[in-house]
Amino acid sequence: MNKIHKLFFSIFTYAGFLAILGYLLFNTKTPLGPIRYVFFGLIVLMFGIHFYFEFSSYKNEKAGLNPEDELSVRIKERAAARAFHFSIYMWTFIIIFQIDKELKTEMLIFGITFTLLFYLFSWLYYSKVGISNENKN
Repeated sequence: MNKIHKLFFSIFTYAGFLAILGYLLFNTKTPLGPIRYVFFGLIVLMFGIHFYFEFSSYKNEKAGLNPEDELSVRIKERAAARAFHFSIYMWTFIIIFQIDKELKTEMLIFGITFTLLFYLFSWLYYSKVGISNENKN
């Protein structure tokens, strides 16, 4: 798949997902609380950030630069490892505090959203600071 097809596939996939999410959000019969609007805003923000990086990667690739160099791959791997490590503890606490109650949809959305945000912030941290010692974990 060449770069322009990959870009359009990504755009149409996420646009379709946001359209379905918006349709479900505005066609609910029960009134929505402010927390659901906050989560919807966070999801739209994360998609916006993804589109920014997708377009910048497309421009760099079109200019002849390699978008996936070794350092960026290592930064993504390190950020994903940190987010996974954080999510294990977070989901454990969510399950412990929800053990006697049924797990609500808001808690699932909370867990998924904050795992994604933690990945984003750890990726930004490693992008600015760098990876100091590869042999030490």
